Amino acid sequence: MKKVNRVSKVAIAALCAAFAVLNVGPLVGQAAKADELENTANETFYCADGDDDFIYGGQGEIADSSYEIEYDYYEIVENIKHYSAPSFGNLDDSMTNTCAPAAGTNVVVFYDRWYENLVPDYTPGIQLALGYYYYMDMAKPETTNVLETLYKLMDTNVGSGGTSESQFLNGLSEYVDNAGYDLSYTSFYSGAKTVDLNALKEAINQNKVGVVFCSRYNFVYGIRHDENKTIIAKEDANIGHMMMVYGYQTIAYYKNDINFHTDTFLYVSSGYGDGAQGYMELNSYLNIEDALIMAIS
Repeated sequence: MKKVNRVSKVAIAALCAAFAVLNVGPLVGQAAKADELENTANETFYCADGDDDFIYGGQGEIADSSYEIEYDYYEIVENIKHYSAPSFGNLDDSMTNTCAPAAGTNVVVFYDRWYENLVPDYTPGIQLALGYYYYMDMAKPETTNVLETLYKLMDTNVGSGGTSESQFLNGLSEYVDNAGYDLSYTSFYSGAKTVDLNALKEAINQNKVGVVFCSRYNFVYGIRHDENKTIIAKEDANIGHMMMVYGYQTIAYYKNDINFHTDTFLYVSSGYGDGAQGYMELNSYLNIEDALIMAIS
């Protein structure tokens, strides 16, 4: 395995990984905040920014795990997804461990198509013949303000590196409520390595998106089908991360007319600083802590 050592934010990522499960004590002079932090004790904190490469071997590290599959032919069994989805990330170096506010921003911008007060004075995309197309992240003030606001509302890096699930939900609920709407969520969790695909399919058909919370995860940058070979560009990361989910794809591979291998990938908006979109492979290097369908009304 080729190992690449990225040096930016190494100390921060290593620190937030060490805080993955933390007992949080009261903060001096902040009694109300102390109660809230105590409620997050022993929660997983999610903090992967995705813009740092680490050599594999310990917490807070990422390893290349790309692979190839050779076959006679393949079949796309299911491909359930939104035509397009927002994918925003953080480009402000003063904010770190930002996957939670980035995931929240993606959810907010997704629903801004119908609920315009979510992102004031902003048009999230355009209706095309094949479906609704969301504009790419151009670091406009309207959307960077959403991420910065969620960063504060979610108490990111308060008491621990990153954001817990309860902090994410409380902060996103407060943001949506301040905009005059309601946030609700239901589970599509099915285990540490998979999700309820039927529930996700129903959510996609109802113009909803999901969020997955992983204490370790994989991210697939691309899937390329060549003649009799598929190449999956993938990395594994043993650090907490959350991402917005907007669909899934199942691929079956055949030799001598026998299905010898099947993969299912979630379509995800990475929450990385570069705003990359890609996939997360189910039943792979993965530990899903929770998976929620998010709805705004």
